[in-house]
Amino acid sequence: MKIAIVAPSCPLKQEAAERVTAIVAARADCELLIHPQCFLSDGHFAGADNVRHDHGAGMEVAWGPMPQDVIRDRGDDAVERALDWLVARDPASLESGLDGPAMAFNLTVLSMLLGTPLEPDLAGVDLLIEEVSEHHYEIDRLMFHLVASGNVRRVRRIRLGRVSDVPENDPPFGVDEEAIVAAWCARAGISYGGRADIGHDARNRVVPFTSG
Repeated sequence: MKIAIVAPSCPLKQEAAERVTAIVAARADCELLIHPQCFLSDGHFAGADNVRHDHGAGMEVAWGPMPQDVIRDRGDDAVERALDWLVARDPASLESGLDGPAMAFNLTVLSMLLGTPLEPDLAGVDLLIEEVSEHHYEIDRLMFHLVASGNVRRVRRIRLGRVSDVPENDPPFGVDEEAIVAAWCARAGISYGGRADIGHDARNRVVPFTSG
C-alpha cells in the first residue's frame, strides 16, 4: 500500500520526515511517499494556499496523528497508530467512544470555519473538540460563538478532548474547560457526551470524518 504525505499546514521538518520514513521501512507493509510541497515555506505555512489546496483536494478526511508528531515524546507510538489505521483500518487506533457519525476539530479552527463556505455539515454527528495554549476565558468565548450556530446545535452531542498548555490567568477564571463546555452545551440544549481521547499530543487517536 502506498501512503502519501501532502499538504501539511506547516513545513515538515527534515528530522520528522526521516524518522517517519524509518518507521515505515521497519514495518514493511506500506510505501511512504513525501511530496516535495511538504518542505516548502511561505511564512508560517508549507507553501502558498493554492499549492497546498491543489495537492489536498478530493481526499478522504480523518482526524489523527501527523508526521510532525514523531518528534514529540512517544511520538513513534502516534505514527504507528496512524499507520495502523491507514494500512489495516485497525479499530484499536480509533477514539474508543465512537459509535456513529463523528467529526473532530480544534476548537479555534472550527469557530473560524463557521459562517464560511468551508463550514462542514454537522447534523447528527458526534462533534469532538480539543484546544491548546488558550486561556479558559478564551475557551469560554469560543464556546459562546460555537453554540450560537444553528449548524452546531444540530449535532448529536459534543465531546471534549484534551485542553493542554492552558496559560495562567490572573485572576483565575474560576472553572475548568470541562465545566465551560458542559455549561454552554446546557444553555444551547446540546447533549454533552463527556471526554474524548484526542488532543495536541502523542496520545491523539484517529477519528474518521463521517456525516450523519
